[in-house]
Amino acid sequence: MASDSHSVSRRSFLSAAALGGAAVAVGGLGASAAADPLAELPPAYEGDLLSVTADRLVLVTPQGEELRIPVSSRTSVWLGGQSTLDKLRPGQDIAIGLDESGLGDRLWADITRVKGAITGTSGTVLEVDPGNGKQPQVLDVPASARAELAADGYSRWEPGYLVDIIGHRNSGVAVAMSAAATQPGYHVEQLAAAIEDDQSYPDVAKPRQINGKITWFNDASCRCDSTCRGNNAHTAWPMLERCNYMPARCQKVPYLACGRKLTVHNKCTKKSLVVKVIDCGPDNRRFCDTCRKCGTSRKGRIADLTRPTYIRIGGSLNAGCFTGWVKV
Repeated sequence: MASDSHSVSRRSFLSAAALGGAAVAVGGLGASAAADPLAELPPAYEGDLLSVTADRLVLVTPQGEELRIPVSSRTSVWLGGQSTLDKLRPGQDIAIGLDESGLGDRLWADITRVKGAITGTSGTVLEVDPGNGKQPQVLDVPASARAELAADGYSRWEPGYLVDIIGHRNSGVAVAMSAAATQPGYHVEQLAAAIEDDQSYPDVAKPRQINGKITWFNDASCRCDSTCRGNNAHTAWPMLERCNYMPARCQKVPYLACGRKLTVHNKCTKKSLVVKVIDCGPDNRRFCDTCRKCGTSRKGRIADLTRPTYIRIGGSLNAGCFTGWVKV
């Protein structure tokens, strides 16, 4: 942990934004992107909460940096639902975005996302395989949550069925709160026959704009980096080197390498950001769906942003997705 802490002022957050990724101002969907030095996006951070008062929050980032972030009664707080600053406690996992003045604007505490195939059950608790060789996740789905999730098509809680659920971490266990996406009606064993064996993909050398669903993830480690957490201009890409997460039945995107820079655009907020590829995902072999935010996206999850990146570009973590595009 860093021994000295610092306040996040307007000067520091503009510097952080410039280092994390260049913001891009666009006239509209499909317009040519042009850099605007006055349009830097305020940063977002994540880390463990050290302390909180009515006007200041102190957290330690995954990189060991101690941050003092101004907050106020205007700061929105999610803690399994709408909450207030006085309900926060030291040790909680915090994700927070700043506004243009440097004030904490939107804050989520102990929010997580569990997505993948159910591999086992024990009472109300599920074991979920996220794919990509990552560690299984545990999700508790109590009866009250199952009743609410039924509105989003969740009716199959047996091994082999898929879930994508926003959870609130309680004593180390993710407790289901809401659906990040509608539950697919198929069993994963049915997918093999549906996936086309098409190995032709677009030429990475030709710039192109890809429209679709943009989501977020909060894994601790990434394929291209020792840590995913704390990165505020980074994304996972479904066709990364040796992993193939975008079958032809979804839509075709080019293979990219670690470190490739992309421009991501949020159709809802009209904000864009240059991000770096650091991991493999989202998994369109199992999830190939749409987002119904600001219109209906084209089918396919085209980018999986880290939590701070998703917040910076205007996404709401508890919403699960936004409609947008990626320029390669």
